Amino acid sequence: MKKAVLIVGPTASGKSRLALECAVATQLPIVNVDSIQMCKGLKIGAALPSSQDFKLADHFLYSFVEKGQQITAAIYVNAVQALLQKNDFERLLFCGGSGFYLQALEKGMYPVAKATAQITQQIDQRIATEGWVKIHHWLIEKSPQLQRTIHLNDHYRIRRALEMMMLSQKNPDELEQNLTPSPIAGYQKIKVGLFAEKEILRDRVEQRAKVMLEEGFVEEVQSLRQKHSDWAPLSSVGYKEVGLYLDQQISKKDLLPSIVTSHMQLIKKQLTWFKKDESIKWFHVDHLAKAKKFLLEWL
Repeated sequence: MKKAVLIVGPTASGKSRLALECAVATQLPIVNVDSIQMCKGLKIGAALPSSQDFKLADHFLYSFVEKGQQITAAIYVNAVQALLQKNDFERLLFCGGSGFYLQALEKGMYPVAKATAQITQQIDQRIATEGWVKIHHWLIEKSPQLQRTIHLNDHYRIRRALEMMMLSQKNPDELEQNLTPSPIAGYQKIKVGLFAEKEILRDRVEQRAKVMLEEGFVEEVQSLRQKHSDWAPLSSVGYKEVGLYLDQQISKKDLLPSIVTSHMQLIKKQLTWFKKDESIKWFHVDHLAKAKKFLLEWL
């Protein structure tokens, strides 16, 4: 059985370190699941693995999106599919904190179509009125086979099924036939998450942000903005704050606190996302050795 490890958790929790230590111990490749680290030119602010890290283990899907180009979960899933078609990996490590991309990797993607504001409002109202359980039961009544593919707690796919039904006027069976399958559907999977108390993560984020600024984070953003000022990744956490500083909307004194605050808001969102996933095996950031031992035994 092919095996895939998914290392998840909030930013600054040590995911890359754990992945690298496991990769070095097993000679397995690491596949990126951090959307910002997929973009060329985003190094310092993206906490891209160092050149030394890249030498210690094979890394894939880092810095593969050209500057100024769009990155989406669908593009990422297709890139993973192409990677696995080219390299028949028996075992591999996925590492990253982009929850939606991880979900697409695991479960596949519905055909890309954006819901209108009217449809979004109708779905929000239905969820508020009926609740997830009732809507899930309704979907199962429409198509009993969906019970095998959409779990009661899989709110993303429940909502997406509703959106696609309303957009396409197709029944659930037809929608499932158009689902882009997960690139790792044939792999036995395990998910390990890293967590820590808020104070610990804040200290880690602050220390990381200080190093980023010392290593030239401002200059990195300044250079990227010369040709790609409207590039979406430059509005991501950290990059946005440096941009505001360059535009003289925040002072140098406020730059570091602003970056830290933005990262902590991201961490809150990441933890909220991942806590919904009951399949994740959690380890405290202080117990990285235990997490490594657990994964090496599983592999």
